[in-house]
Amino acid sequence: MIIVVHGGAAKCNEQLIALKLAGVKRAVKEGYDSLANGSTALDAVERAVSCMENDPIMNCGYGSSLTDAGTVECDAIIMDGQTLKSGAVAGVQHILHPISLSRAVMDRSDHCLFIGSGAEQFAQEVGIELVTNESLIHEFAQKRLKEYKTFARTIDDDKPENQVIESESPKEHDTVGSVAIDQYGNCAVATSTGGITGKRVGRVGDSPIIGAGGYADNSCGAVSTTGHGEAIMRTCLSRHIMYELISSVSLQDAVDKSLQMMAKRVDGYGGAIAVAPNQKPGIGFTTPMMSWAYIDSNDSQQCIHYGIRVDEHLTQNF
Repeated sequence: MIIVVHGGAAKCNEQLIALKLAGVKRAVKEGYDSLANGSTALDAVERAVSCMENDPIMNCGYGSSLTDAGTVECDAIIMDGQTLKSGAVAGVQHILHPISLSRAVMDRSDHCLFIGSGAEQFAQEVGIELVTNESLIHEFAQKRLKEYKTFARTIDDDKPENQVIESESPKEHDTVGSVAIDQYGNCAVATSTGGITGKRVGRVGDSPIIGAGGYADNSCGAVSTTGHGEAIMRTCLSRHIMYELISSVSLQDAVDKSLQMMAKRVDGYGGAIAVAPNQKPGIGFTTPMMSWAYIDSNDSQQCIHYGIRVDEHLTQNF
């Protein structure tokens, strides 16, 4: 059994690093406890992501990044590697746990993806409570939106007429996700996000798209991605990693090659976590940071592995 989580590919304020790492470690422990108690990989990834949807430091559920109108719009996906069944939601504004609504779409409908008000109507039909949009907003997300709008105004005011200035904005791409393989050999993926700060109302990124924001198939493995959503969609990054695994030396090699491909082909950046049978997990990112953690039942150290910076690999007993 193995479970991996990520807290998103992003630049992270130094003062928040400890909170980010605490969040992914807490989530991976939740998911692993589920596996250890006999639950399926599907249950474990839902539980891990749901844990992060309660964490305002993470960009999903409560604390999601805000649109340019100052509202929350969430996307999520879950996929079962045994059956290839998947459920997803996009643009939901009144759901605390979009990942659980995605699970309901998969288990209790004939469809794969619901959006907006239709998704929320379905939530009510299956007994998932709607919440106010205001209850999903955290002061940290409000601060990020204010910083983004200040940056955008500054760039617009300073640039000469008809000239585009290339400069890095304070946008973040800290989508969360989890992948797992259970004791039965089945794999699963779950990905959830509030999108990017200052996005236009109605914008949907890669997270709820099969083969982009996530993919799971027992014949190859499971992947969850994070980063520049438009680039991830254009390269079908999750599915590309699984294709790349066929010719790569290792799962890590497949992750690294696919991220390099995305950077070269569409100038996209981000990260991914992946699991595959009889492989060590693949964890990679081309952003300054990506918080991650994993627990492997075959690990002789019996510890949580985690990190946030490039080439950082820490351990902690649990």
